[in-house]
Amino acid sequence: MKKMMYVVVAIVLFMVVSRLLGTIGIGTVSNLQIGDVDLSRVADGVYEGRYQHSRWDYSVRVSVKDHRITAVSMLDGKKSLMGQFTNMVTGKYTDELAARVASQGTLKVDTVSGATVSQKALLKAIENALTAPPK
Repeated sequence: MKKMMYVVVAIVLFMVVSRLLGTIGIGTVSNLQIGDVDLSRVADGVYEGRYQHSRWDYSVRVSVKDHRITAVSMLDGKKSLMGQFTNMVTGKYTDELAARVASQGTLKVDTVSGATVSQKALLKAIENALTAPPK
């Protein structure tokens, strides 16, 4: 009976700690201000940028041609607090966000519901790329 109680307490404790670790930094990232980069001032080229805060760590490559964003790609995935490779923003969400940025020619795009905080971090990485010297 004591073993069962220890197991239950350990599971509950693990869930509480996981939940707390999962919320670290959310307020900061969700309140990020994404600047509207003036693409008319961005020369053709390939730009790389990064945004890192707490569990969000995104590196991107952004291609610009004729003052338009033509491609956005991830250089690496997001790493979790435990160091395991995870990627919550790639696939559909990254493709959709990159397509919105490219088609609208601005970083002021709507994010996908359910991935808002991660997408804001990704948008900040894109902004950082476009304000850095081309590679």
